[in-house]
Amino acid sequence: MWHTRFGHADINTIRIMAKRGLVDGLEVTDFSLCGKCEVCLLAKAKRLPFDDIVVPAVEPLERVSLDLWGRARTKSLGGAYYMLLACDDGTGI
Repeated sequence: MWHTRFGHADINTIRIMAKRGLVDGLEVTDFSLCGKCEVCLLAKAKRLPFDDIVVPAVEPLERVSLDLWGRARTKSLGGAYYMLLACDDGTGI
């Protein structure tokens, strides 16, 4: 419950906040900290599950994969905080 309310904060961060009395009414028990957060597990996953590709792409633009990364802590030289990566499976570019 507290993990979600504090924006999916690390369990140790929540324990420190409780120990130092930084949040009124924050009571932490071992029971309230156990379990796995599905949102955090998916966010930390290197890849999301996909079905196997049965037919490989051979023509340009037949299958294009996109990956959006960001928000970066600092701006790029061009002033961007996000990066969009596009990969054409047909050409490998």
